[in-house]
Amino acid sequence: MNRHPSSTPGRSCRKRNRITICRIAPQESATLYQHCVRAIEHGLKFGEHGLPLIGSGDWNDGMNLVGKEGRGESVWLAFFLYDVLRQFAGTGARACRT
Repeated sequence: MNRHPSSTPGRSCRKRNRITICRIAPQESATLYQHCVRAIEHGLKFGEHGLPLIGSGDWNDGMNLVGKEGRGESVWLAFFLYDVLRQFAGTGARACRT
């Protein structure tokens, strides 16, 4: 069976202009809560206008290279981050009590 590299365990891939770039993640384990916290912390990068940085990738082909140089900001991501933080706040409070 010929599997796409992104479906291989321990491997993360991203496309950049028709080229798939993959790297093998180090072997480590964490709880689902810890993975969520890491994802949120990764998204807490802001640009010169105080908006979240958009990054780059193939999630939306029209916006693929907006954040390529680390300067692209997004109002949509600001609303999304607000919603994630608002919803995750209760999860964090419950995790601290256990």
